[in-house]
Amino acid sequence: MLREWALAADAEGDVLLDAFVRRDGILGLIVAPSATPDRVRGTIEYLVWSMARPFPGRPIELIAYQDEQEMARTVVNRQTGLPETVIVR
Repeated sequence: MLREWALAADAEGDVLLDAFVRRDGILGLIVAPSATPDRVRGTIEYLVWSMARPFPGRPIELIAYQDEQEMARTVVNRQTGLPETVIVR
């Protein structure tokens, strides 16, 4: 169910290829080889914010992988409630 929800967030279908739960509170995402860092950032920030809203204060993290390497990581800042994203490559 979480996989389908995450993939549905990519309305154009050009960023996300797959999603999986790594462990409690961490969602892994496989992104398309052609997905740009800006498109990945927008998609994962929307997802992490959407996941954190119903569970305030609970740590939630999304990790995006491209070509089998970590591309980006995002969490919700507990003080501001806003996503904080690091583009690794």
